Amino acid sequence: MRAFPLRVGLFLKETSSYLTESLFHDFMAALRADVRRPQAGALRIQAYSSRILSAAGIEVVVEGREHLSCLDAGGMIVSNHTSFWDVLLIANVHATHFITSVEVKQTPLIGYLAAAGGSFFVDRRNRAKLSDEIPQIARALRQGLTIGLFPEGTTSDGTSILPFKRSLFRSLKTCSVPIVPLAISFQTREGQPLPLHEAERIFYYGEHVLTRQLLRTFLGQGVRAVMRFAEPLLPEQFPQEAIHEDRLHTYLCDETRRRMLALHQPVVRE
Repeated sequence: MRAFPLRVGLFLKETSSYLTESLFHDFMAALRADVRRPQAGALRIQAYSSRILSAAGIEVVVEGREHLSCLDAGGMIVSNHTSFWDVLLIANVHATHFITSVEVKQTPLIGYLAAAGGSFFVDRRNRAKLSDEIPQIARALRQGLTIGLFPEGTTSDGTSILPFKRSLFRSLKTCSVPIVPLAISFQTREGQPLPLHEAERIFYYGEHVLTRQLLRTFLGQGVRAVMRFAEPLLPEQFPQEAIHEDRLHTYLCDETRRRMLALHQPVVRE
């Protein structure tokens, strides 16, 4: 319990520092009409993510970091999604612009923090709007940005990887960029699979309330987040028949999920 106030204090300190810096840079960028704001936001959240994770008691282990080298000129990181912490974990290892929902944008504070980090907001439930948003994502990829995608479309309890939503893979139809699959798993500090009752403190899904989950994280003993990057899907390896038959997005969706499943360590049901 003695660690609880220390963790909360560090978390609030780093989060408020990030927020203050974001507000300042947004104000200055608006004065200059600075077109580099999204990239600056991704770099800023990368700078703060490791300190925030440490304050929350989350130890980070990265496997397959060498696969990220193909993203030097941009590309996509595709990951499973269980919690608020996933964004910080990915940002910690690579400056990334995340695709998230309009519901997140409308959430007080969290919405601003996501926007300040250079996120793209999409309305997955509105196909008309989504068809307009996909070209924006494709344009960002062509500009050399790295885009983070959580294709499950929601968070899960970590016992499996949910089926993927294929729609946003269509952004790759008009641009050939590498895709790096990522499987995020959580373990105990001793490296054992995380029991479901322990995962309930970390994960944010279903009817969970974000502020309550943050407090439960700080009250716990700390966990280990294991990030396993799979071998990337490179444009020169995309099957030509899938391109010609307009089913490239289906192939990329299915193959990315297959590689993630091979590396994912599920939460243990008790």
